Amino acid sequence: MAGVSGARRIAVWAVAVVGGVAAVGLALVAVLADQDTTGLVLAVTGAITGVVSAVIAAVALVRTPPAPAPAPSTGGGSVVAGKNAVVAGGSIIGSALGDRSRVGGPATTPPAGGPPPSGSGDVRVGDGSVVAGGDIIDSALGDDSRREP
Repeated sequence: MAGVSGARRIAVWAVAVVGGVAAVGLALVAVLADQDTTGLVLAVTGAITGVVSAVIAAVALVRTPPAPAPAPSTGGGSVVAGKNAVVAGGSIIGSALGDRSRVGGPATTPPAGGPPPSGSGDVRVGDGSVVAGGDIIDSALGDDSRREP
């Protein structure tokens, strides 16, 4: 149960144990008791299970999810990139990325507008992705793509 905190881990185990004991008890009632008693016990158990499930669903809907953890303010974050992925911390300008890509003409300069972004959070991208921490300007991206004057 990776990723489950201590209190939740105990709650999960408690539900599993109670569910297992209830299943064994219901099986014993079904085997050892008469049909009327078995039917009554199973009907009451089903009703209680339905009410508990409805309460858990209502709590899950109303509960506010925890706020995401902020990115670290200093230092670099981790970058995990898939096969053939391109990840840049700033802008990608006038670049040829991917198989058989070409860029022609004079290089394009980035627009003036202050310093580049300085975020330092973790980045995870899949296979073949292109991710930039800034702008992607005047670039040829992907297979067989080109920009020529």
